[in-house]
This record gives sequence, structure tokens and C-alpha cells, in this order.
Amino acid sequence: MSMKILSAFSVNSEASELLDAGKKAYFERDFRTAFRFFEKAAELGDAEAQCRLGEFYDDFGHGFSVDFKKARELYEKSYAQGFARAGTQLSIIYQDGNGVKRDKKKARKFLDEAVARGEPLAKWLKALSLFAEQSEDALALMREAESDEMFVREFGRISTVFEFSAQEFEDSAEYEKALKKLAANLEKEAKKVVRDSELFFLIGLFLSDVSAVQAEKFLRKAAESGISTVQAECAYFLWLHDKEGAGTLALKSVEQVHCVKGMITLGACYLTGFELPQKLDESEYWLKEAIEKADPEEERDEIACAEFWLGRLELDCRDNPKAAEKHFRRSAEFDDTNAMTKLCQLLLVQEKSEVVEWAKKLQEADCWEGDFYMALCYRDGFGVEKNYEEFFRLAQKLDENDIPDGTFILATAYRDSLGVPEDLDRAIKLFKRADKLGDSDAATEIARIYWDKEPSDARAFKWAKKGAEAEDDRAMVLLACCYRDGIGTVENATEELAWNLRAAEAGNGIGAFNAGFIYYHQDDYPRARELLEQAHKLGVPDAAAFLSKCEFEDEAGDKESALRWAKIAVKNDDPAGYPVLGACYFHGCAGLKRDRAKAIELWKKGAELGDPHCAHLLEDENEDVPEPDAKDAADAGTHVFCIECGAKNPAHAKFCHECGTKLHK
Repeated sequence: MSMKILSAFSVNSEASELLDAGKKAYFERDFRTAFRFFEKAAELGDAEAQCRLGEFYDDFGHGFSVDFKKARELYEKSYAQGFARAGTQLSIIYQDGNGVKRDKKKARKFLDEAVARGEPLAKWLKALSLFAEQSEDALALMREAESDEMFVREFGRISTVFEFSAQEFEDSAEYEKALKKLAANLEKEAKKVVRDSELFFLIGLFLSDVSAVQAEKFLRKAAESGISTVQAECAYFLWLHDKEGAGTLALKSVEQVHCVKGMITLGACYLTGFELPQKLDESEYWLKEAIEKADPEEERDEIACAEFWLGRLELDCRDNPKAAEKHFRRSAEFDDTNAMTKLCQLLLVQEKSEVVEWAKKLQEADCWEGDFYMALCYRDGFGVEKNYEEFFRLAQKLDENDIPDGTFILATAYRDSLGVPEDLDRAIKLFKRADKLGDSDAATEIARIYWDKEPSDARAFKWAKKGAEAEDDRAMVLLACCYRDGIGTVENATEELAWNLRAAEAGNGIGAFNAGFIYYHQDDYPRARELLEQAHKLGVPDAAAFLSKCEFEDEAGDKESALRWAKIAVKNDDPAGYPVLGACYFHGCAGLKRDRAKAIELWKKGAELGDPHCAHLLEDENEDVPEPDAKDAADAGTHVFCIECGAKNPAHAKFCHECGTKLHK
């Protein structure tokens, strides 16, 4: 009996000595040595050693690989022997779902039991949650935790942050002074503790709401520890603030622990190419992983963020507005105002009355975008009765608050007589104000007003150039027209072509048509054909007639394609399609039987509609040329494209039949 008692005592004594040696090394920051002592003590059954060894396998940095399964097994052994801190760590394991299925009930049970046993780390974590709930009990519980000398030595004090948050400052200078003093004291405090990375991390999170500069400093220091969850949080913060290091940290964080914020940051960085190569499949994978792992109750903001970026991926990169709308809608249902704004944009384009519902929610959230979209709804009658007075009131309200989009639409009210008399001088003044406020479209609108004057105002060139340099493709077309006609500058065919090509590269159909038209007259049929095909795909119908001419007049052209394009032009009621269609019959091209009578019939039809080419062909054949039906015979057979909406208009028209914009030939 005595031998057994002596043996058990010896084991306990040895375990205790090993634990003490491990703790000594641990507090001296010699973590490798501490690990070896804790491992031996844990093998001898010491509960505290088992818990501390588990923390090395947990995501606590110190240069050790993460193994949540081992960590949990050690915590469970320790907790079974009554060591309360192990219960606190099990609470974190189940709360975050690290290596186990997330279970908030279990997490709460372990934490409450540890608090009841007086475990300081549990009190500390409980205080943090109470602080988030703005409970008055938070500070008292935090002070209880910090009354434990060993705990403070290991984790430091953050009650000073709580006290700072509770203070009221009379002015910003006093606040800034107190904030700098707090940051300096906390940094000094962190040097005295072992787990300074966790202290830096928590300080950074608290300061993120009051000072981004101070928060960044502490979070970056915390991330140096190598703790995956800390790296993920830091990466998320840096990404939200467009700071360097977000992508790199996010990538490191998910290598071991799939933290939701790390996955979102990684997905967004892969989507935007921020510090990482743009990889859409990788972006989609990580964003969807974040949604799957996130807690629907506690991580609503994170789910909303991931859904929002999936919407951006579908809209901006895959041009799939239908799929984008689904993601924006899910995000908006989690009260994400960015998603609501994007949803309003999509619904407005589709002219869906539902836009009013989301615009009102934005108003309730005190977002200026709500007033903006409600103004557009009143202007266009989407979901509400058209009401120019309400449109004007909301536009004016936005302008008074220096919202560029509001100033812009207020300018359109004076330009287009929306509830107020037309006042182009007032419109120009407001567009210039919108431009100063940062609206990238305002310069183009100013150029349009100057261009629409009779005769065109030379100032159109200056503003069109500014709009074009801001990558507005409509301004590029206007600038090309200025170079073509010498408005505000000297005529310059090279610049005219160059800016039309820039517009075409930006996806502007009119720019593509104009550039193709120029190449056609230079007999550069391959280049003309390429641009005119682009223009036709972008909705410029008159490109068909010139495509037919390119194919027919080019020795290497395809006569069957010429016939096909000519038929498309005629079907579009474009008289310019008749010359090639008639020529195909006249020469017996593209598999047609030679038929002079049919050709003459088609040319006469084209001449009646005002096409001068048909008239010349009839004269060459000594045939009578019918009088054109066009109001202006000098311009008959040609068309003018509206710079604003791209609609085709007969040459005699002064204003676009689609949008009412003044036309220029």
C-alpha cells in the first residue's frame, strides 16, 4: 500500500515540476522548451499541462502547426479532471467550429461553467461579449478577470479600453489626445505580457471603430504572431481600408484555419486582382466557402459581404445580371446597403417597380442612395406616379448635401425642363459643380450642351476632352466630332479616327461605326469590316449597309455575305442597302441569276427612299431617276446617329426621334 502511495506521489511531484518548468520557459517566451515540458507533464496526467499543451496545437501561433483534433482531445482530458480553463478553450472550439461542428449551445455551456468556477479567461471572454452588447456589467467582470495576477501576466489588461470607450469628450482635440495616450499605454502594457499578440489583436479590434490609423498599427503587430484567425481579421481590416498586405495575409490565414473573414478577403482579392492574380474560379470558391461556414445569426454581416462580392463577380466579370441580382438580393436581405444600391441599379434598368421598395429601405437606413433612386422613380414613374416636384425636391436635397449624383440629376432637371423651365445656363453651372464634386459623367453633359448650340460652341471641345480623358466613351465620340468639324480646335482627321477607335475599344457602337466608315472610304476593307461588324453587334443598324458595300467592293470580299448584309439593311428600312442588293442581281452574284430588270427595280426603290448611290447607278444605265420622298433632297439617303442614345434618324431630322436630343450632321 505504502509503495503505491509513494509511486503516485512521485508521479504527481514529477508532473508538477515539469509543469512549473514549462510555465517558466513559457513566460520567458521560450515556447519550444515549454512545449517539451508540457508534453511530458501531460503524459503523466497533469490537467493544466494537458490544457496548455492543447493551446500549442490550437491556433495560438508560437510557430507550431495547428491540429484542432489534438487540441480538443487534450482540452477534454483536462476538463474531465476539473481544470476550468480547458472548459473555456472548449467553448472557443465549439463557438468557432474549429475541427468540430459549430455548436453555440455547447460553447455557451462550457463558458458559463468556467465563469461560475471563477476562471479569469472565461470572465474576460464573457466581458467582451457583454461589452459588445453594451452591458453595464462588462467593465466589472473585466476587472474581476484582471484581478488574477497570472492572467494579467499572460494576457495583459484591456479594461482601459473599456473605460476610454465609456468617456465623453467635449471636443475632438481632447478626444485625439486621450486616444494617443491610450494607444501609447496599451503598447507599453503589451510588452509585459506573454500573449501580446492577442492583446494587440483585441486592442486593434476595439480601436477600429475610433481610429483606423491606430487600429492598423495594433492589428499588423498582432498578425506577426502567425495566428491564423488574427491574420484573417487583420487582412479583412486592411482590405476594407485599401491597405497593403490584405491579400498576402488572407492567403496565409486560410492555409490552416478557414476563418470566414479570411475567406471573404481572399475571395475579394482574387476577384479584384488586389495583391493577388485575378482568378474568378478561386474567388467564387472562397466566397461560397465563407457563406457555408458562416453562422447565419452571428455572422450576418460577413454573409452579406460574401454575397455582395459574388454579385459583383457575376455582374462585373461575367456580365450575368440575372445571377448578380440573386446574390445582391440575398445580401440586401441581410441589410447590406451596398447590395441594396446595386439591386436598385439592376431593377431600375429592368424598369421593375420593386426598385421603390429597396430605395425606401435605403432611405430608412439614412443612405443618400435611397433619395437618389426615389428621385429617379418619381422622374420616370417606376413604382410610383410620375412626379417632377418630388424628383426636383429630392435632387435639390442631395445637391445641398454635396452628393455629386444629386447635383447631376438636378442639372438634368434644368436642361430637360423636368418640373422647372429650361435653363441651360443653370444646367451648365450645376454640371460644373457636379464635376468638381467628382461626378465623372458631368463633363460629357457640359460638352453636349455646348455642342448642341447653333452653331456649336467652341467650349464643347474642352469638356469633351475632359470627359474622354476620364474614359467616358460618349465624350470620345463627341471629341472625334470636334476634330472632324473643327469645333474648338483645328480639323484633324488623325485625331478624329483615333478617338473613334478609343470609343470603339470602350464598347461604343457609334465610335465603331464612325471609325469603320472612315476606313471604308480609305478602301481599307478588312479593318472597316471588323469595326462595322462590332458596331452592328452593339446595335447600330446602318452598319449592315456598309458591310454589304465592303464585301461587294473588296476584290477579296465574300459576295454571299454582301447579299446577306444588303438584305439585312433593306429589312431595317435602310435605303443604303439597295445599291448592293440590286448589284447582286445585275451581275448575277452570290448564286443569283442575272436579272437587270430586278436590279433596276431595286435601285429605283432605293432612289425613291433617297439613296444617292442608287440614283447614280440608274443614271449609268440611262434609266429615269425617281424623285426622292425625303424632305431634304440634298441629304437624302443618309442618316444621322444620335450621340446620346445611338438611334438612327433620317438626315433631314433636327432632333432624335427616340430621345429628343438635337442632332448634328
